[in-house]
Amino acid sequence: MIKSNDSTEFEDGNVTILDLTTSGLEKVAAYSEVTDFLRTLKPITGRMYVHVNMLGSSEIYGNTKNGDFFSTETLKKYHKTFQTTPAKFFKHHQNKSHSPSFGVCVFSTFNPVMQRIELIVEVDETTSKELEELMSKGMYPKTSMACRLPYDRCSICGNKARTRLEYCKHLTTEMNKLYPDGRKVVAHNEDNIQWFDCSWVIRPADPTSSILTKVADSDNIRTMGAAERAEIENYTEKK
Repeated sequence: MIKSNDSTEFEDGNVTILDLTTSGLEKVAAYSEVTDFLRTLKPITGRMYVHVNMLGSSEIYGNTKNGDFFSTETLKKYHKTFQTTPAKFFKHHQNKSHSPSFGVCVFSTFNPVMQRIELIVEVDETTSKELEELMSKGMYPKTSMACRLPYDRCSICGNKARTRLEYCKHLTTEMNKLYPDGRKVVAHNEDNIQWFDCSWVIRPADPTSSILTKVADSDNIRTMGAAERAEIENYTEKK
């Protein structure tokens, strides 16, 4: 199964601003593993590096608007696949084999204080100019992820589905419905997750996800479910 989750802007008044070539840490707001990585980063000429808040724990921030639920333990266990796959930086999930990518995730960590996955993404020169222009105006682009996984599990009946054709009635017709007893219809994503896409997007799903800031460059260092969205956008497994 492939899932596509778009996400909204994350508004955080205290973000990380790093200049690797001059004064070092300007404003402390990053998880220590992020700053430790950045101290060792050797920027490539023509590339910009951005700090991305990729995905928050559903136990803290709630499920995505697509009805997907990612637990804290799931994020801890599989976040490194953003780095090891590695996840590429696309625009609007245009991630087919012939689609151009505009960068790549070079570092991933789980922030236990904020209960979220944070990335450092290396962006190419042309795209970095677009992003930098937006950020200079105080606009921090929204981000999103897509992942592969063997199945998801219904929060109501426990059905495990490898494709949408195997979905139970809850995930097919009641995604995000809140029952009178407090149960909510969501798809639990919890096994062998492989993130392969971190995209610059417009449509919202996870309200905690966006680019936080530039950290370095070569010069100055019925709800639609995510599986259904992936089908509509014609995602395919790469063999």
